[in-house]
Amino acid sequence: MLLSHGQTVTARPIVCDSVNALGGVLNVAVSSRKLLMSCSAARHKYSTYLEDEKKKKETEASGRKRKALDDEVASFKKRKLAVETDICSLTKDADDC
Repeated sequence: MLLSHGQTVTARPIVCDSVNALGGVLNVAVSSRKLLMSCSAARHKYSTYLEDEKKKKETEASGRKRKALDDEVASFKKRKLAVETDICSLTKDADDC
């Protein structure tokens, strides 16, 4: 589970209390297999989270580009319709004259 900044600040005292309950930093078995696997899994989760955020930003950026192109196309269609209306109006006025 990934933690936000507030959750991290809240979790720090819990970790410190756990380490102190085991007798301090010097008494925690750093070479234990369980601790190494836990750290490895945490790092993997973090890198996965970073990749997901990067993909999300890329998707949002491409979505914004697509929206901008769609807006531009809609603008050109409106201009075309206005020009066609003006042409029809002018043609009708010319025929009447």
